Amino acid sequence: MLSLTDRDALEPTSNTTPTQDTYDVTAAQTAPASASATVDAATESPHAQSTTQATERGDEELDPDILDILGTDPAAIQKYGPDINKDLAHRLCHIATTGLDKETRKTLIEKYLVPANCSQVGAPQLNAEIKAAVPDTVLKRDKAMEVRQNEIATAISCLSQTISTLLKDKDKYHELLKQLMDTARILCDIQYSESVSRKNFALYSLKKDMKEQLSSAKIDNFLFGEDLAGTLRTAKAVTKSSCDLKIDAPKKKPVNPNMSRHLNWKSGPGNRRAAPGPSRRPLPPPPPPSADSSRQRPVSSSRTSSHRNKQTRRR
Repeated sequence: MLSLTDRDALEPTSNTTPTQDTYDVTAAQTAPASASATVDAATESPHAQSTTQATERGDEELDPDILDILGTDPAAIQKYGPDINKDLAHRLCHIATTGLDKETRKTLIEKYLVPANCSQVGAPQLNAEIKAAVPDTVLKRDKAMEVRQNEIATAISCLSQTISTLLKDKDKYHELLKQLMDTARILCDIQYSESVSRKNFALYSLKKDMKEQLSSAKIDNFLFGEDLAGTLRTAKAVTKSSCDLKIDAPKKKPVNPNMSRHLNWKSGPGNRRAAPGPSRRPLPPPPPPSADSSRQRPVSSSRTSSHRNKQTRRR
């Protein structure tokens, strides 16, 4: 009986399987062709690839006029502006993703105060009347938004100081002034949007009749204006006048619940037993009157009593 080693030795050499060296030689021969194909595919631009794919599918590129009619491609890559200094970019990205520490934030807010002649760029205060009418959850949210507005006011104040300095030599820094002024406009618009959001959150908890007048109140140093008392008086007068002008709605007659029941309606189990009443058994007919009783007249009670008195006296 042959062992496995002897059996392998007796196998013909022509039927042996390819070894690993054979695979390596074949791969080495085909490698240059595949590598060149990979390089060509990698160096091909994305636009060329998309054009090739479109050509293979039979799609043709559209004219620019047709593309304008179709509108902006939603799959287009977001556009960015020119690069800034890399050191500046690193610092700004770090602050934007992690925020400032508490001490640095406090120092900057105290350093760049709101200008005295431009106090309305600061965070408006919540009116005392509104503060007393809204719940605590609204007050906490409003306070958080006010803190955010204070930081925006600090940025506007710092920027306004820089613009004021450059205005002394506006001919030299003309383009720089334009950029700084655009930044100031954006920050002021953000400040206004935050104030409007605070107003809407506060109005959500107030009466519906007052919302329209209060929402149109102009924002100044206070969220609903300094003359909130006058605004409330106007709102009450408008509400009263509108109620006087409205036609009174006709009063609805009360509906009897028994009338709305169907004919086959069943009462509850407690009402099924009827109340006790007279017996339903028929009464016997009265006896016929006799002949003697019909001839005699009934004697009145007064005559009977007088006849008895006479008999007692005779005795």
